[in-house]
Amino acid sequence: MRRHAEFGSVELELRSIPAGRRIVVHAKTDTLQLYIVRQGAMEIMHLARRTELTSGGAAFVAANSYGLRTGVTGTAYLRIDFPRELSHGTIASSDDAPSVYPVPSSSLLLRPVAAFATRLVPERRGAAAPGISAYYAERLLQEMLQGLLVSIGQALAVPRPPETFALARSVISAQCSDARFTAADVAREVNLSLRQLERVFQRHRTSIGREIRDARIEQAVTLLSDPAHDALSVDQIARFVGFSTGSSLARAMTASKNISPSQVRAGRNHRSTASPSHPATGPPHGPSRVSGRGSREERTLRETALHCRASRSVFLPVPRPRARRPCRRADHPPPSFRPAMATALDDRATR
Repeated sequence: MRRHAEFGSVELELRSIPAGRRIVVHAKTDTLQLYIVRQGAMEIMHLARRTELTSGGAAFVAANSYGLRTGVTGTAYLRIDFPRELSHGTIASSDDAPSVYPVPSSSLLLRPVAAFATRLVPERRGAAAPGISAYYAERLLQEMLQGLLVSIGQALAVPRPPETFALARSVISAQCSDARFTAADVAREVNLSLRQLERVFQRHRTSIGREIRDARIEQAVTLLSDPAHDALSVDQIARFVGFSTGSSLARAMTASKNISPSQVRAGRNHRSTASPSHPATGPPHGPSRVSGRGSREERTLRETALHCRASRSVFLPVPRPRARRPCRRADHPPPSFRPAMATALDDRATR
């Protein structure tokens, strides 16, 4: 049994499928589907992922092609197709992102959406929708679907499983040191076929083998740069990170980073033994010679200042000796006044 109704950009479908059936669904581009199971159980399958829905359960599907499999007692479901733009980015559109988003059973809008959409589907083909125009039906359905997406926003905001590419790189980083580790092992860990995983890596402009090689090289560079592993030879480090010999490690490093294992160690040793950029401060070599006369305190200050200049430290001020002022007494007038006084005395003697 299959009933269908269309209200603008929203399409409704009521369908019953016998037990043990498996069908392939090809949805329209840029649309999302909401499945609400009315009776029985079914599985939604996409990219080796399976989501089981029981009676009363619901899930959003963001995929253009996927499979449905009914339960042992058959399945009756309601399907609502609507534009992806109504989700406002709540549901990701990436190929690596999860494609099925179950709706929590605690959602208060799930039952009203199911009841309203079911009533809009006519009982028989060609019959009119019950007492509501297509425009208002579309608007009400869109608002209810948006409210349902908002209500499950917290559930969708829960940290999702990592994307396929990120998950595969994590697997490679954790297991690349095993020399028997291959691309098939990566595909098995992420639950994908080897061909599907290769297409995922091709979209990121890389390959599985290259990522495995680069991960091993990074581990080798880390060990070669650590002085704690100087006792290990290049061959031992190569076997430890997953290469067969030191020569294969050297070839891989030269092709990837244009550097050899010996150059990594030589560069580290050169950096550790290089002279510092600032020379060490300290007392100057040899005794300091201080010329000039002065008191003992002045000579000490001059020696300290010369020592600071030689060691490039803070300069200490060197006090200058105070100039001696001539003693001026009343009976010893300045020389400039002496001729005038002599002239005055001579005039007094003449009188």
